Order: sequence, then structure tokens, then C-alpha cells
Amino acid sequence: MDIMDVRVSELEKISDMTEAMLDNARQGLWEEVDLLTQKRFVLLEALFSKTRPARETPVIEAAMRQLMQVDQELIELSAHDQTEIGRQLALLHQQKQGVEAYWVNA
Repeated sequence: MDIMDVRVSELEKISDMTEAMLDNARQGLWEEVDLLTQKRFVLLEALFSKTRPARETPVIEAAMRQLMQVDQELIELSAHDQTEIGRQLALLHQQKQGVEAYWVNA
């Protein structure tokens, strides 16, 4: 197997993992996203731990651009879910205050 085939295979594995992260994020499965993030980090670290031949640069660059686009969507989903969780916590706090006020005045 040619080294470029190996590199493409590594990049496809990272890309597939990134897409799985996005799918899990869309379903709100953040623990799965976290696990996949850790695994992907290991693969990316291995990919960039060595100097690569210049002929690999365009392939790696294109793959990283795609990953950055997906990562941006992951960030947006994360921010949205974080905002929603904050809203729900504020509502719970407000309800708790209402219950406490009821019991104080009862």
C-alpha cells in the first residue's frame, strides 16, 4: 500500500469519526461526542507527530478544512444546547422560588 493510500485511509477514519461526532451532537448525545473527540485527538496527534512529505500537504489540508467546517457546526450545536440548558436551569430556579414563597406564606 502506497503511503498516500495510508494517509488517505487515516484521514477518512478521522473524517468518519468527525461525522459521527456531529450525528451524536445533533441527537444531544454529548457524552458520545466527548468520547469520539478524545479518540479523534489521538488520531490527529499521530497524524501530525511526524514531518510529512510535501506531496501530502494538499490532501491533508483539504481534509483539515472539511474537519474545521464540521467542528464549527459542532461548536454551534454545543452553544445552542448550552443556552437551552441555561434557560431550563433559570426556569427551575424560578419555579423553586415560587414553591418556597408558597410554603413561607402558607
